[in-house]
Amino acid sequence: MMDNNIIKKKPGQPSKAIKYPNERLNVAKKILNILGINKDNNTLILNNFDIELQQEILDLEKDIKLFFNAGGWAVFKKGKDVEKAYMSITRNVMKETGITMVNSTKYIKGQHLSCYTFEINDTFFE
Repeated sequence: MMDNNIIKKKPGQPSKAIKYPNERLNVAKKILNILGINKDNNTLILNNFDIELQQEILDLEKDIKLFFNAGGWAVFKKGKDVEKAYMSITRNVMKETGITMVNSTKYIKGQHLSCYTFEINDTFFE
């Protein structure tokens, strides 16, 4: 028996994920390109990450706010200081586009290095 009192959701604006799927993927590809992530190299070592590259990611803010619901992201909240803002943006964009980032620590030549491995579908770079 169906309940006639079920409240139906009112139609509204479609989500940004529906409105801008290609643009969102392009932003993700730009970030991956800046980080040097590709089909053959899916690992990022954070130690000594170039400040100019960090700034390139931060400069994508306008596009990110246009194509993603970024209002709730800590990095874009007023009065909130986020350490490694470029990584916060990267994590959120990857999460929204379905790319998994796995954080790990590698011990190379006597140093602990913070690493991220990106789990990306093979068709993503085509």
